[in-house]
Amino acid sequence: MKEYNNIPIIDCHVHIGKDFDNTSYLIDDLLKDMKRSNIKKSIIFPFNDINKGINFTKINSKMLKYSVDSTKVIPFFRLNPNLAWKNEFKNRVVEGFKGLKLHPVSQKFDLLDKNVLEVYKFAEESNIIILFHTGFSMSNIGEKLNKISKQFPNLKIILGHSVFIDIEQAFKLLKNNKNIFFDISTVKGYDLYKILLEISHKKILFGSDASYYRQSQQLRNLFKYFKVCGITQNQATDILYNNTAKLLNLNKINLKKKLLLFNIKQSIQRMITKLTKYFNYSRMQTLKIYHISLLAKNLVNTKNIFKLSNRFDILITIASEKILFRKTKQMDNIIKLSSKAKKTLRPYINSNKTLPKEIKLDINDIILNIIEYCNLC
Repeated sequence: MKEYNNIPIIDCHVHIGKDFDNTSYLIDDLLKDMKRSNIKKSIIFPFNDINKGINFTKINSKMLKYSVDSTKVIPFFRLNPNLAWKNEFKNRVVEGFKGLKLHPVSQKFDLLDKNVLEVYKFAEESNIIILFHTGFSMSNIGEKLNKISKQFPNLKIILGHSVFIDIEQAFKLLKNNKNIFFDISTVKGYDLYKILLEISHKKILFGSDASYYRQSQQLRNLFKYFKVCGITQNQATDILYNNTAKLLNLNKINLKKKLLLFNIKQSIQRMITKLTKYFNYSRMQTLKIYHISLLAKNLVNTKNIFKLSNRFDILITIASEKILFRKTKQMDNIIKLSSKAKKTLRPYINSNKTLPKEIKLDINDIILNIIEYCNLC
């Protein structure tokens, strides 16, 4: 099985928190397990948590915090469609959540209930992935999932546990749908063998169902089936990493982030050169303005939306804007940094000189790039 050992891995199915059945899994334990198994990222979502708050609000916020503290986790939120859910849904979309976990058994709803259909509509319009529980305690849901996919053709769906409870019907109706993916968490024996042989490797996602199963245990088991089924290294890479990365747009975002950082750096260098010439600053003094560029670095993972302004000082006080801003470690660093930059530029702020239009345009360009960069993180 050595041929699979160096493949990057994304785990698409990890529970965090404490469930009503007393199962628990802490974020620190997950990060340790990921390191042991060489897992690059994990999609996390709450258990049916005993401390979930009103419609999972409290525990969803914890998922968000975990994703701010570590780039190794990607948060999905949870909802109970039987309760008031629209505000919670909209807030999580704004905060940058990638998907929603729906559990018909725990939240006691039918897949085709009228209020649940509205959730699918919101998800389709917001480009939110829905991960359905389709495993234990369910039955005969292949036809219902097919109806959902036809009514919402652009809705991206992950079938948690690959509908192993209704696998024949699910295969017949769903395996060729371009927006439906099979998460193989919990799937064992003949069912796993059948999936690997009959479903395109472009539509299968690795999931561990941690903490019910250890990530390392699930990977060892999966590699054995890869060997038996003749799965090539390229096919394994799709299942373990590429398919989930593509679904989450991770590769595209990374390329765009690199380009934005390059643009931010170039814009700041242009601004430094122009300010040096305009204010007759020494090069050493003006280079201090480069502290502003560190704002972009420190803003990574804050997922904030800032109020755009053409005023020059918005750049050096951008960290103090509180619109949709969460208190984080980055916040403290940014405030210190912005204060230092503002002190450096005080001679300009206190002067009566009018800033040239070309420098204003550079500043505006920097702000726009920083905002876009933050929204991608």
